[in-house]
Amino acid sequence: HPKYLEYIDLANKSICDVELFAGVPQKLGYVDGSLTTARFMSTTSLAVGREDTIFVSDNLAGVIRKIDMKTNQTSDYWGTGKQMYMYPLHEEPQNLVRPTGICIDRKGHFLYIADTFHSLIKRVNLTQNPPTGQTLCSTGRIVCPLGPTLRQTAPYGLCMNSSHLVFADSMDCTLGMFRLEKAEQIPQGEKSFHKDDPRRDPEYLSGIQDDDYHGYQNGPNHETQFSAPYGVGYDRKGFVYVADSFNHVIRKVNRVGTSELFVGYHKGPRTLANNGGHVDGKGEN
Repeated sequence: HPKYLEYIDLANKSICDVELFAGVPQKLGYVDGSLTTARFMSTTSLAVGREDTIFVSDNLAGVIRKIDMKTNQTSDYWGTGKQMYMYPLHEEPQNLVRPTGICIDRKGHFLYIADTFHSLIKRVNLTQNPPTGQTLCSTGRIVCPLGPTLRQTAPYGLCMNSSHLVFADSMDCTLGMFRLEKAEQIPQGEKSFHKDDPRRDPEYLSGIQDDDYHGYQNGPNHETQFSAPYGVGYDRKGFVYVADSFNHVIRKVNRVGTSELFVGYHKGPRTLANNGGHVDGKGEN
């Protein structure tokens, strides 16, 4: 890997340098320390907080790491690293298994985490020292290799606006959402709703909810098909943009879950025979 890579900055039409920021290239590890000595196991997502901090989801380590820009130091912030599946241990906010997507609200008060292999969404209060956490909602069964009859769900990407948290379920090939106002209804002193409380259930947004039914189809939410949706992001108008990984396209989803192609090329509906590529041009090319 070269020390610097050049890319075109479309915003100002200039050439910019890309440089190593943190970690040791090509050396796997779980080591805290300075930016040049810290090692990561598998970085899958990051979120920039206030007070010059960057939070990194270290998927294989099962922890959220923190980079302090003032001291240039990396440290563990949230997670035990033990990665325990068994109930009720998985309900503990600090017990994470393969955390993936993370995001921070606009005020910088809460860090939201997709606890992927627990099929849970959790959040951490960044304003408290030490930080405290809650388990907000369950997206389905815990992901575990117990047989094909189990419906397995795995939230990966996260995004949010002022009222909703949206997650991309890459295994179930759907989008779901959780109303943030419900988080304030968790009983005082408790870390989560009771497992049978319906308030912990997320709402369906888009995608056919069938383990064996994934592909490519635009249209109303109950007809939309994704194939391993991963990254998601909100715009100011309330649209959600989806990195539809195995379809090699970016999709656009409105408030009621209706989907359309935004960028990329696909051969047509109901097929997985779609090849990726590296071609610039108009949106659907």
